Amino acid sequence: MDGNTIYKYMEFIIFSLYLLFVYLSAQMLFMWVDVDKIKLKSRIFEQGTFLRNSIIFVFLAGLFFIFHELVAETIPPNYLNIEFLELLTFVFIEVFMYKWYLNLKSCTPRKPAYEYILESCRNPDTKVVCSNSFLNKGILSRSALLLVFCLITLVLALFVPISSIFFVLLMGFLFIPPFLVLASTLIGASMITKELGLGKVNHL
Repeated sequence: MDGNTIYKYMEFIIFSLYLLFVYLSAQMLFMWVDVDKIKLKSRIFEQGTFLRNSIIFVFLAGLFFIFHELVAETIPPNYLNIEFLELLTFVFIEVFMYKWYLNLKSCTPRKPAYEYILESCRNPDTKVVCSNSFLNKGILSRSALLLVFCLITLVLALFVPISSIFFVLLMGFLFIPPFLVLASTLIGASMITKELGLGKVNHL
């Protein structure tokens, strides 16, 4: 297997991880409204392994990202090494996001909206009733909010240095999951705009 084939595989994996970013970000944004904040904080404090693992994941992601930038700027270009470091950065951030997603889901008293939609599709003759559900709270307003959020992050990605976004990711440790959503979207959008040459992204 030659270098170009390996590079294409890594590019595909990175793009797939970014799509998963978008999915997890949207789910976390929707669930944050209904999550039990007290239960969430107590669960994080009680599970010492969660906080420790989260710190490790973010530390490794930041470390690989720094290596990625240093290799790209100081060492003669080797696109496979650069792409591999970028892939590792995405993997650790993805695991970090998924751990937060599971914690938020466990602290949400009712099912996410997509589960109601799936249940309705599987049982078309059954009316799904949920007075406190996401659907009855205004799906149009939340969809508009998500659209505006994505547009803002894509615009900011053209101007915000990607190296500074990791500070926003670290803010997620202060039990503010929306910061995780913002950070993950900015990181993915910044890398995509950087690859496409749509904006000038500053390096470390």
